[in-house]
Amino acid sequence: MGFAVADQKELFAAIRSSFSRRLREAAERRHPQNDGSVPKDILSMLWALQLVQGVLDEDLVALSKAVLQRHGQDMDRRKSRDSDVELLSAEAAGPVPFLDLGLVGGSAESRPEVILDMADRQVLHKPAGWEVDDEVVRSGKPSSVGKSLSEYVQAILPSRQCPIVVDGSHQCGFLHRLDVPSSGLVLAAKTYEAFYDLQLQLQIGQVQRDYAVLSHGWAPGGCWDICRGIQLVEGERSLVADRGRFAKSSVKVLSYATLEEQAFSFLAITISTGRRHQLRTHLAHVGHPVASDGLYTTSSTAAKDKVWCQRHFLHRCRLAFQGGEAAAALPSDLRAALKLLEPREKWSGQALQPWLVADRPAGWQEQRPVCRSDRPARKLVTAGRKRHG
Repeated sequence: MGFAVADQKELFAAIRSSFSRRLREAAERRHPQNDGSVPKDILSMLWALQLVQGVLDEDLVALSKAVLQRHGQDMDRRKSRDSDVELLSAEAAGPVPFLDLGLVGGSAESRPEVILDMADRQVLHKPAGWEVDDEVVRSGKPSSVGKSLSEYVQAILPSRQCPIVVDGSHQCGFLHRLDVPSSGLVLAAKTYEAFYDLQLQLQIGQVQRDYAVLSHGWAPGGCWDICRGIQLVEGERSLVADRGRFAKSSVKVLSYATLEEQAFSFLAITISTGRRHQLRTHLAHVGHPVASDGLYTTSSTAAKDKVWCQRHFLHRCRLAFQGGEAAAALPSDLRAALKLLEPREKWSGQALQPWLVADRPAGWQEQRPVCRSDRPARKLVTAGRKRHG
């Protein structure tokens, strides 16, 4: 056993030394490589090393940041020159077809909004029904899934000034996704330099993503983690699998409530990884699927839920990164659904109150969880969930 541990330490030390040497070589080059695989390799290595305690130190992060910053600055210069040429070509070709972004009419909540606007990055609020896409659509045809958030960003940020917003190879500046039926905050870069800075923060766990979720059943009280790999299957659905990609969700139960003899838990969740359908998959796996989630509950359960909650109850309420923070209260449709529930006891009602009046949500660390001893003993109706595999 001791030899195995010693061998692992030597292995990680060798990997770190090799990675550091390659970073220094990249930093010393007179001209940065235009090969997009270089930043991708750096970010992948950073993500892997941060999983091993004691391997990723401040010096290695600083060196990685310097190389990525230089690459981003070079991309900004080159893309800016390219956009000038494209602008002349576009002017000669005539006007771009009008895109109906759904910004006219409807309630203010049905339209995206810039919550935090910084010089080189921004935080957007995505309403339910909008897709965080990385496709540049100029045909005027609506998305088959949801309204395009990339087109909204392209409408408010001219591509000549911010070429990344039309660059699908860099996710149109988006740092992460959010399911179409979900609402909440999305982080986006305006420059390539900012994109790589934020990607670095994302890979080493410096971007905090907090969620408010209503799940079926009475989940265990206290603070607990779901650390299970996630694998994409059947095109749109994900599945917990031993060979899936590592994923971690940290859960706090804030309140217990009932509706028509069904038990529900109101959860505050923060994630360390961002796998597709991570929260929905993890919660379904532990027996507490998201309310109104037709993909991870049985059709009968989803049908009952949608009578009082038209979409799945999942909202990204807070984003925090180095140099910025943004928060978004529950949208009115989720607040209306939450008001229909009957708190199990007085303190559960008190815990729900700030969310019902659209207060700015506190960070996950500040949220006070239910004690484990407060978990109800009596059983109510438990939601059915789909089984896969």
